Amino acid sequence: MGTSRVKERLLAAEPEAGAAAGFAHPEVTSESTGSFTRGRHSREDVEDQPAGRPSVISQIFRPIGWISIVGGLVLLELAAFLFWGTGMKTAAAQTELRNEFAQIQQSAARGTFKRPVNGESIARLVIPRLGLDMIVVEGVGHEELTRGPGHMPETAFPGSNGSSVISGHRTTYASPFSNIDQLEPGDEIRVITAEGESVYSVTKSYVILPVDTSVTLPLAPGEKPRLRLTTCHPRFSAAQRLIVEADRIQEPRL
Repeated sequence: MGTSRVKERLLAAEPEAGAAAGFAHPEVTSESTGSFTRGRHSREDVEDQPAGRPSVISQIFRPIGWISIVGGLVLLELAAFLFWGTGMKTAAAQTELRNEFAQIQQSAARGTFKRPVNGESIARLVIPRLGLDMIVVEGVGHEELTRGPGHMPETAFPGSNGSSVISGHRTTYASPFSNIDQLEPGDEIRVITAEGESVYSVTKSYVILPVDTSVTLPLAPGEKPRLRLTTCHPRFSAAQRLIVEADRIQEPRL
């Protein structure tokens, strides 16, 4: 009787012993194997599938992307030319103009001075507050203003009695008048011509439309000799004109 009970216990414990020893149940093994097989086949099926063709949207926007990149590079190159390339051109012209102006001053000292033609140097403009020191040319056409600030021929000669107007670029060609909006009443502007140095004091600034030509009109009787600086406004636009006015406080002195 004792022996039979021991055998029964051993037979009942065999499945648990097999599981403890790491042997899986036949049903579990079969199911696990099937799952592994199906998973492997699924991955192989995915790997064997050919790559899909680009969608219609990607085919459309891919060339647009390349065009945008090329266009951006062209715009950058253009901006570099407008800001640095034109500035280098003006700087080279200013070097020539300084030598030319020195010769004009020498000619005036000998009494052989003559009024310059468009594009030639006529004065040296110095604005201490802005750190500006450039040669002014006669004329305000495109070619003249690429060389530096330009004097409007129909207005009084700089430094003389009357109203003189000098125009200059604000964002290109060395941007001589880039910061004239920072000038305040009382700031000095010096103009050196063959007749000597004149000093002006800023009185006010204001904005007008391009069609407004009142700044070129002669002064009324009794008004002080005046200098007007003009440039485009706002910055990067030609919609308006910024005017800075200054009264002469010192007549030309050699």
